[in-house]
Amino acid sequence: MRMTPTDQKNTGENLLNLTNQMGKILSALDESSLVAITDKHGVITHVNKKFCNVSGYSAEELVGKNHRILKSGFHPQEFYKDLWVTISGGHTWHGEIKNVSKHGQYFWVDTTIVPFLDSGSLSEQYVSISTELTDQKNTEENLLNANMQLRNAAKIQKENMELHMEFEKSKEKDTLKEEFSAMITHELKTPLVPIIGYCKMLKNKMLGELNGEQLESIDTIEKNAKRLESLISDIMDVRKLDLNKMKFTLEDLAIDNFFASLDSSYRQVLIEQGKEFITDAQIPSVVIHTDKIRLRQVFDNLISNAIKFIPDKNGKITVGCKNEGNKVVFYVADNGIGIPLESQQNLFQKFYQVDTSERRKTGGTGLGLAISKGIIEKLGGRIWVESDGKTGTIFYIEFDT
Repeated sequence: MRMTPTDQKNTGENLLNLTNQMGKILSALDESSLVAITDKHGVITHVNKKFCNVSGYSAEELVGKNHRILKSGFHPQEFYKDLWVTISGGHTWHGEIKNVSKHGQYFWVDTTIVPFLDSGSLSEQYVSISTELTDQKNTEENLLNANMQLRNAAKIQKENMELHMEFEKSKEKDTLKEEFSAMITHELKTPLVPIIGYCKMLKNKMLGELNGEQLESIDTIEKNAKRLESLISDIMDVRKLDLNKMKFTLEDLAIDNFFASLDSSYRQVLIEQGKEFITDAQIPSVVIHTDKIRLRQVFDNLISNAIKFIPDKNGKITVGCKNEGNKVVFYVADNGIGIPLESQQNLFQKFYQVDTSERRKTGGTGLGLAISKGIIEKLGGRIWVESDGKTGTIFYIEFDT
């Protein structure tokens, strides 16, 4: 079916509305955060107004320069080397940086640097989003100096009380910033809904015929939009867990029904890929009191991770549960490449990724396992991993019965 003039007009108006909405979102982001973009060599190509205001440099003075222009001398060379190795390897970096402005004033920022990868999974540019921490850092430094310098107990108590009040106010400001960031993240996700919807309409020829090259382009747009949607969802969940705002609905859950749902979702899909999916509910009649939607989110994440790393031939994933004393223990086991022993202690940290060539090919943000750990702990359980680093991995989840 071909697009009528009315359809074309409506499509144009919708795209214009989306563009205007995205402009408003970016404007709000400019008001709250320092944003900078560099090319693959670290040369600055764009900075926003907030970045210029805090650094004291104009956009013209910064574009074409390296971020070394802001180095304060506070961090050792290894700090910047580690940062560059992380982002140039395609991983997200997060940390606190002390910089110096054009006028010689020091300022702290809480920074996240995200690499954008080309079709060959190589970094082609980097986007840095930062929140200023100078007030909080100054308060912390003042508190430390007060504790070191004041010897009189009465003076120490008085000064600490005043500094504590300042610190609490600073933390309150940070909480407001976190809540604002969560709102912005939500608003970023909203425009993706019609984008994905239009992609489906175009692929189904509801807006006219498309040639093969056009369909391939639409497919690329849809995949990247879904990837961005998933990333934003992960960021939203991390924010909710950090702020203790994630909501849980507890209800009775029959394990046999839960495993039947997993089997229905994954078995046939993996069979078509020449892989095996097994459910082993050794205690099918047991009922646990939990949030089934959040528990399913954790299992979907663990199973999706396992699918990425099992072999193409004879790949196998087993999902099971068993009784151990007064506890019920779930597990997700695979016969994939395993997780190195030295990486396992950091596996559930935000943004952490196991640095191997096989794993780097699969991408990801390093948020899934951190979210899973947060959810399980909020549900009163614990999660851990076992692997010899060579012959597969088993994730365990334990709840009291």
